[in-house]
Amino acid sequence: MTVMQSINTVKEDRWSYLWLAIGSLLFVVGNGRWAIPLAAWLWPAFMLRFTRTQKPVWGFLIVAVVFMVGCNIQWIDIMQGPIFIILNAVMGMVLVATFLIDRIITPRFKGILSTLVFPLTWTTMEYLRSFGPFGSWGSVAYTQFGNLPLEQMVSVTGIYGITFLITWFAAVVNAVWESEFAWQIIRREAALYIGILAMVLLLGGARLAFFPVDSETVRVASVVAPSGENIITMLSSKETRKIPPVEKTIEVMENLSRKGAGVGAKIVNWHEYGLIVARRDEATFIEHACKLAIGENIYLLLALGVFDEEPGSRGENKLIFIEPSGRVLWQYHKPRPVPVIEEPYVVKSKDKTPAISDTSYGKIAAVICFDEDFPRFIRKAGHAKVDILFGPSEDWREILSIHTPAITFRAVENGFSLVRCTFEGLTMAVDYQGRVLTATDDFKNKEPVIISDLPMKGVPTIYSKIGDLFAWLCVAGFLIVIVWALRQHKKA
Repeated sequence: MTVMQSINTVKEDRWSYLWLAIGSLLFVVGNGRWAIPLAAWLWPAFMLRFTRTQKPVWGFLIVAVVFMVGCNIQWIDIMQGPIFIILNAVMGMVLVATFLIDRIITPRFKGILSTLVFPLTWTTMEYLRSFGPFGSWGSVAYTQFGNLPLEQMVSVTGIYGITFLITWFAAVVNAVWESEFAWQIIRREAALYIGILAMVLLLGGARLAFFPVDSETVRVASVVAPSGENIITMLSSKETRKIPPVEKTIEVMENLSRKGAGVGAKIVNWHEYGLIVARRDEATFIEHACKLAIGENIYLLLALGVFDEEPGSRGENKLIFIEPSGRVLWQYHKPRPVPVIEEPYVVKSKDKTPAISDTSYGKIAAVICFDEDFPRFIRKAGHAKVDILFGPSEDWREILSIHTPAITFRAVENGFSLVRCTFEGLTMAVDYQGRVLTATDDFKNKEPVIISDLPMKGVPTIYSKIGDLFAWLCVAGFLIVIVWALRQHKKA
């Protein structure tokens, strides 16, 4: 059988357009702003049923429209402008390619191997996409935030283990469907999947139940300044930048930091761009911050935007970490400004690793906002056995329910507690098993200082040691499947 004969041979299903309709509706809530965790498992199964029962040209014209339009609905208003419409359309076409590869290759395999083509293809596409400018943004794995037994899997495989399980489910469901639910035909494939899923959930549940977080805690204050502003609006202005007088910025920094220290916080951290300082005043500001750390006997993690007043000039998005003795331990500059909306306005750092220090409260690391969307970068903190990671951030209303929940997966992957102090977003602290310790919506909360008690000791994880080995195995499996199918085609 040739490849063209294979893909043009279809099993008729008079209900195929019903499955298309159901899959399309579930797709819209399968990721993005309105993600429903169960929908992420179900929509690929229905869409796979449709594509496998259609001849390729017509069927894939339809799903191309569904995916490109659906992606723009999923991520509507997340970012605006023609470039983001195009980017969403590209995301849709990557999905089209995933389903098309399944449609061409899967008929050439039987049994368990036939169920692996789709998850191997999807996981490979998602992983390779993470090397691009948006990192792991949009991974289907993030839709499972809150499913703690399942989340524990990422401490071994990274997020791509969850991606594989979700998409393998769709392939197994379709194998059962195509066998007309004849258990004797499909029992091995179904039993294997059910067994592995059950094992993942049981082991995850056992980790939560029998190996609970057991560590002394440190009190942390996260400061989300109520007088903050959307920094991109200021940066993109064509007028002279109105940077607050340094005396006013120092006053705000001192008052709110003291408020955190006053309720027992030993570490005070600020949200991204929480303190805007003119370049000429930076040294004066840091001098006052060091005196504050001494006076309050606290570690002070300040998130600064350092700018010149001239419009169009590039500024700095940076962190400064000061110990209770008043010594500056390090300055960290953001290496991954958000493409398009931030990157044109700030200097891109060449920092290759998160900033890391040994402190009285464990090994502490910090990155800035979008840096956290790159698991390979954050794994360097896990590999260094960091206990607490800080991620000062600035989001916006449309990604409030998306961004911070996704970032919490970094904590489980690497075995550290995580604090994400977020302006115009969700401030959240989680432990290394993903349990939410505090969560505060900046649009509803009027209290600028948020208190969390964090475990001072992290744990080693398999993922922090082996990295994306599982993802690379999926890439290797995908290539083997492609080569095998080509060899079979030549023999035919």
